[in-house]
Parts: sequence; C-alpha cells; structure tokens
Amino acid sequence: MPVTSENRLRGLDDTDQAILESLAGGKGHSTSEIAAAIGLTPRATRTRLARMVGRGLVHEIGTGPQDPQRRYYRADRGPA
Repeated sequence: MPVTSENRLRGLDDTDQAILESLAGGKGHSTSEIAAAIGLTPRATRTRLARMVGRGLVHEIGTGPQDPQRRYYRADRGPA
C-alpha cells in the first residue's frame, strides 16, 4: 500500500488529532506549548510527538533531544 497522507492519518486518536490541530497554524511549537494546549503532560506529549515524527506526520526542528529551542511543525505545513 502506498504511503499517502490518508494512510498516515489512520489510527490517530482524539489526542493525536488535537496535536495536529494545535500545529495547524504553521507556526512551530515546543513540546510544553503543545502539552498546555491539549491538556497532557510534556512527557506524554513528547512520546506522542516522537511517534508522529516517525510516521511522517510532524517535523521536528532542533539540534537534538535536549535542545530547548526545538519546535514541531505539521508535515504538510511549516519548515521541512
């Protein structure tokens, strides 16, 4: 099966959808900003973001896991 945006979106729960919605504006957000917007802890949010990065739904921009300036963007918007 080819990888399409529709296939990548399958299996997303309401929380994953909320993460994508919080990134809809195209402006990058930090883990803590996203966590505050969706009502999860930063750790739980980071776990979900890592999975979404792996699926190609979200881009992570930063120098590494400890980079305080790291930002997340929807894969269909923002910097790639």
